[in-house]
Amino acid sequence: MASTAARVGYRYTAAYTASKHGLLGLTRALALEGAEKGVTVNAVAPGGIDTPMGRFGFTDESWNAHYQKNVPLRRAGQPEEVARAILFLVSDWGSYVTGHPLDVEGGLMLR
Repeated sequence: MASTAARVGYRYTAAYTASKHGLLGLTRALALEGAEKGVTVNAVAPGGIDTPMGRFGFTDESWNAHYQKNVPLRRAGQPEEVARAILFLVSDWGSYVTGHPLDVEGGLMLR
């Protein structure tokens, strides 16, 4: 599990951001190593997901305002949406995807 923090960085999350950025490099390196044996390696990079961790530091009002302003789909993601991305990657449908960070973030990285 990676995070959009790996590419953006967020205030007061230096260690978290660095670890998630490192995970993207690890994903690419392991994908190259695993490819010889047909093993795929990917990362899922959620943006704001409606979980206690995701809501940390927000009031309900500031949470909603943040997503209305900053995310093209105008809402936070749900944990089930992250799970579906993982299911895609581990299914036969994702069998030709490797070394890829799959963003699950409602278009946040488009801005």
